[in-house]
Amino acid sequence: DDFGGTVLHACLADAGHTTTSVLTVRELFHELRGNPAAVVVAEVAHPDAEAEAICRRLVALNAPPLLLAIAQGGFDAAAEARLLRAGADEVVWAPFFPEVFTARLEVLCRRRSHPRDTALVRPLVHDGIMVDLIGRRAWVGQQELSLTRVEFDLLATMASAPHRVHSRVELAYAAKIRNADGALDPHLSRLRRKVRDAGGPRVAVAVHRSGFRLTASAPQVSA
Repeated sequence: DDFGGTVLHACLADAGHTTTSVLTVRELFHELRGNPAAVVVAEVAHPDAEAEAICRRLVALNAPPLLLAIAQGGFDAAAEARLLRAGADEVVWAPFFPEVFTARLEVLCRRRSHPRDTALVRPLVHDGIMVDLIGRRAWVGQQELSLTRVEFDLLATMASAPHRVHSRVELAYAAKIRNADGALDPHLSRLRRKVRDAGGPRVAVAVHRSGFRLTASAPQVSA
């Protein structure tokens, strides 16, 4: 709303940030097409399904990190967990201290713009699979995979430590989905099929009562 937006804008301006303001969700997504923003700050009235939908849509567009400011309702741990799983990188609740708000924003800015981010993050390669963490793309050999946001996050998590067993809790957290009611399994099944159809190995190999490993390929041991 106008008042809340004015307060947030003042906080950001006082901290030395350059801002572009929009009033509607439609304007936000239009602005992101041509604005190289470091962070998206979105103020929403309530932590409801609409707010979660905004988070998921921003993730799908590979948008900059998202800081959600909740204007009404007071702190709700369950709602914050849902927003984080939907794609928010930080959540602040009204009333908030400007110093805390700007500090959280600056953390997201550092993650986005620090030159070491791209200098040190190299593609992950294992058993014919390559995962580009910066561009959020993955290949089997020369064939690029068409992955959803969740499928990519699952593949990247396992590829980051291909010989380690990743628990269901770890994978669900990394992909920002529920670890209940078998929610993880359909995503893993689709990921396996896409990698297999591209000529790759079986991925997300189940380890009895432990979790999943990227592939069945044995680790290389030096003589």
